[in-house]
Amino acid sequence: MRAHKNYLLNLDSAPTTMPQNGSQSTIYDWSGGESFQVVNVVTTKSDWHPAAHVLAIFDNSYVAGNLAGSRLRYRDNGNTLETREIVGITPLD
Repeated sequence: MRAHKNYLLNLDSAPTTMPQNGSQSTIYDWSGGESFQVVNVVTTKSDWHPAAHVLAIFDNSYVAGNLAGSRLRYRDNGNTLETREIVGITPLD
């Protein structure tokens, strides 16, 4: 992922809580042993389209080829924590 670029993260299941728009989330890349911050832009909440739109804050090594075991952790407006497995990544710009 490149700094200041937008990405669509496909998740293993739809969020049950809406991530707070503009807040930071953490991606944990278990295979690479790293974690990094992204900014929540938009989340689509439905059973048929589980995805999260995020903005990368810094450059990092996260790409579609090293997804295994990676998870997105985020909080909603009520500070409820939720985690979803990332199953796909699409650059938006």
